[in-house]
Amino acid sequence: MDTSAFVKQINKAPGYKGQVVHIEHLTARKARYGQLEAPLPASLQAALNRVGAERLYSHQAQAINAARRG
Repeated sequence: MDTSAFVKQINKAPGYKGQVVHIEHLTARKARYGQLEAPLPASLQAALNRVGAERLYSHQAQAINAARRG
């Protein structure tokens, strides 16, 4: 997705007039991956693998671990 083009497009749309008040460009960072305390169900892991999501980002793993702990 070309985010710059998207922001330009919504800035031109009458319904968004004046709504975008700040734009900040952040430098890309290397991805950080996390570990689950217990593996995902095999069917869910297989589905993730099929779409190219073999590993979870650190925030995703943290959220799953926290949800499982209640």
